Amino acid sequence: MPRLDLAGPWQIRHDPLSQGTTGRWWKSPPADGWRDIAVPSAWQSVLGPEAGGVAWYRRELPAEASVWADGGRRVRLCFEASATDTQAWVNGRSVGRSLGDYAPFEFDITDALLAVSGPARLIVRVDQVNAPRPAKGVVVENGHVTKGFHDVLSLQHAG
Repeated sequence: MPRLDLAGPWQIRHDPLSQGTTGRWWKSPPADGWRDIAVPSAWQSVLGPEAGGVAWYRRELPAEASVWADGGRRVRLCFEASATDTQAWVNGRSVGRSLGDYAPFEFDITDALLAVSGPARLIVRVDQVNAPRPAKGVVVENGHVTKGFHDVLSLQHAG
């Protein structure tokens, strides 16, 4: 089965106020504020260690993806992992959602590729799903899937 590796250059835009959902960035992303990022990596590698909340990724899919769909093959978008709540759109069409970390998942994007001619635009929204801070005087942090097994030993990550 042929494969396209989407590792490498993407663009990312931090959305700390989660405005992209109401702004429908999957259909019409803002023109400014995007930064280059190498995938795979945690977004903190580009946005800084304090960047939390939501970020959006984007890139065009190689032409082969549309050719495969036109040829009758099913085309799947595979993620090795993403932290934590991940939604994806191809050409403005929702192709799937996954909640988790450290586990691969995939979405069938064939119908989205066939729905529009021309280059396929992939948009991915990742919500880190921050754990709430503990109340004043409480020493133990709240648990979160990306915190690791001990708060002191592992920083929360995203992307």
